[in-house]
Amino acid sequence: MPVWYFSTIKHPFSAGVLSEIPFLGMLSLLAGSIIGIVRRRRLQLLLLLVSVAVSETYVAIAGMLRGQVRGGASVAPLCIFLGLQVCLLGLLIYRSKGARLAATALALFCLTYALFAAFVAGMAFADDWL
Repeated sequence: MPVWYFSTIKHPFSAGVLSEIPFLGMLSLLAGSIIGIVRRRRLQLLLLLVSVAVSETYVAIAGMLRGQVRGGASVAPLCIFLGLQVCLLGLLIYRSKGARLAATALALFCLTYALFAAFVAGMAFADDWL
């Protein structure tokens, strides 16, 4: 999935919103990384990578259940996943005292990554690919 996500850097507006969301995320990743490095903030910002791992796990589970969850049945796992991501990212931003600007930018990257993961997982659940 990272290959699909980061491939939008070549043509950031080729697929409309589907490619604009990852492009915004990559800009946020760049900004958050620069702010975190320049201000020499804590390694606590690396905890935001947990969100990326959760996104990858969600896509892996959707891949294992490929074609078995169709229609409205995939809405509940999607809402739970996105709700969990928002709560996790909010908590990590709250706990990153002294580096909230960098944490917010990195959290925006994680959120766009989660949205992209939800899109890919939705296609995998239904076994209906673009």
